[in-house]
Amino acid sequence: MVGLTAVEKSSRSAVAVGMVAAAGISRRLGMISAAEQSRITAAIGRLGLPVSVRGVKLAAVRRAMAHDKKWFSGKNRWVLPAGIGRCAVRSGVSERSVRAALRDVMEG
Repeated sequence: MVGLTAVEKSSRSAVAVGMVAAAGISRRLGMISAAEQSRITAAIGRLGLPVSVRGVKLAAVRRAMAHDKKWFSGKNRWVLPAGIGRCAVRSGVSERSVRAALRDVMEG
């Protein structure tokens, strides 16, 4: 990531950690196995991207998520892995699943 601006690095990091959180949501919904979740997380890490974040408050992440482009009619649509190389769009994901997946990727 040499040569990237701080904003570009921050954006890439946020996307990478979001992908890891999405894999956690997907596992909780029974869409992927724990082994598939581990493979996704490891692949992201092998690319030199972060798989967790430190020093960020859960409430701040949830506020930012409310401005995401996938937010529609008061509900967030999730692009979730449905297997290695496959994804599905889901809405109505429980708050409990989202919070648990976010906590898993948030250190400290």
